[in-house]
Amino acid sequence: MSEPERRVPDGDASDPTISSAAFRDRVVRAAFSDGIVSREQIIAEWDAFVAEPTSKGTRFWRFLANRQRAGREAIYALAARTYGFDEVGISVSDVIAVVRGVTSRFNRKEWETMSRLRILPIGFEDAGDGEQGRMLFACSDPTRMEVNSFLSRLSSRSFVLHYAAANSIDYVLDRVLPVLLSKGEGTTSNRVFEPNVRLVPLDPLRDIMEERKGFRRAA
Repeated sequence: MSEPERRVPDGDASDPTISSAAFRDRVVRAAFSDGIVSREQIIAEWDAFVAEPTSKGTRFWRFLANRQRAGREAIYALAARTYGFDEVGISVSDVIAVVRGVTSRFNRKEWETMSRLRILPIGFEDAGDGEQGRMLFACSDPTRMEVNSFLSRLSSRSFVLHYAAANSIDYVLDRVLPVLLSKGEGTTSNRVFEPNVRLVPLDPLRDIMEERKGFRRAA
């Protein structure tokens, strides 16, 4: 069954200053209804979107989100829900254990692509009797077609893709994952990922985890 169209409030829909084309994007309509963006923001950003030569082929909601400071992550989360992706929280310690166990499943180029697309393996479904089910991935932009195409080629079995907030995904991919993979944990010599970030000296994993605890205490 197709999703029912969400209706723009009558007072705004009849306003001639608002381009109806801007509200054809259901994520934008939802963001407006939820108060994430204002009518004035939508008007201004739609004009910029139409005038931007590189916006061809880009969804308006994505253009709108990337130009917001406070509401960017809220729009991405809303887009994920709108397109049927469940949201998951990221546990650094759990993800470290998962990555250690699956590093050798992927080659260097595949890890680089996952990092570029902000995709993170986070575990497996429980198939019962101690068997592993489908592999679980999290992404901060799961609605991106390139993400689904890549995972379809990557996984020999079916997979499950979830949404996770960008700050959690970025933290693991940019700080934790390069440390693990540069050590070659669970990999063969020709499958070691070459990190493109400067590694923290001494015991980086310990330092990162302590830093993470500090963030939580400060929060």
